[in-house]
Amino acid sequence: DAHAGRGHAAVRPRRDLPVPRVVRRRRPDPRHHHVRVRHDV
Repeated sequence: DAHAGRGHAAVRPRRDLPVPRVVRRRRPDPRHHHVRVRHDV
């Protein structure tokens, strides 16, 4: 039971995490782009 409960619980919070994480990752995206452009030059 403990294993089955952990698997189900891990799948639920993992789907909710990627939603807010994508929004936070989009903000640093522009900063990474600047670094990539400098590397290209």
